[in-house]
Amino acid sequence: MAQKPFLSVVIPAYNEAKRLPLTLIDIDKHLQKASFVYEIIVVDNNSKDATKEIAQRFTSIIKNLRVIIIDDLPIGITRLNDSHITGIRASSSLNGLTLTANNHS
Repeated sequence: MAQKPFLSVVIPAYNEAKRLPLTLIDIDKHLQKASFVYEIIVVDNNSKDATKEIAQRFTSIIKNLRVIIIDDLPIGITRLNDSHITGIRASSSLNGLTLTANNHS
């Protein structure tokens, strides 16, 4: 990414293999219309399904997508909190937004 993003969208994901593809496509579709640079960060928190592999495959389709894999959890931090914190720390912008992948049933 040549220019620093204006917006970072963090998506914590745990066992979201079924929902993640449409979520990523929808987010990218809407953000492509924006006049600013953005990034999408999927944080896979040790999913037991194919979430990690699906997210990684989408990096070739969505140019501003990054995937972070968390294999273990620090003591005392819940999965969702750890994913949010990890994604926000990894973001490149000063403007962050966190979303869940379950926007589609």
